[in-house]
Amino acid sequence: MLTAELARPALPMDLGDIAVAPGASCGALLAAARVERGLELSDIARVTRFSEAFIAVIEAEDYAEFAAPIYLMGAVRAYARIVDLDAEVLVELLRGEIAAREISWRRSGWLA
Repeated sequence: MLTAELARPALPMDLGDIAVAPGASCGALLAAARVERGLELSDIARVTRFSEAFIAVIEAEDYAEFAAPIYLMGAVRAYARIVDLDAEVLVELLRGEIAAREISWRRSGWLA
């Protein structure tokens, strides 16, 4: 059974047997880790208590669906811990992705 309190791997990031393309994005890394571990979106949703749609938005990198970057970063941290990836490394990767894009954050809520 999954728990939200999994040990974090060593820095920089332990991807184990997960095949990752050079320059992979935060969403792609999370999705690859989830699939490698045999988990479904519903498994991540159950542990994080986020909706499956919320998890899918993270994997699809549709960041404009979030009200603000802080909500996105918190969600990425929670997701990363479940799939045994270093949450802080992924958040730093995410910060770079956000900085490289012009995102109009949805100020009315996380998801419509």
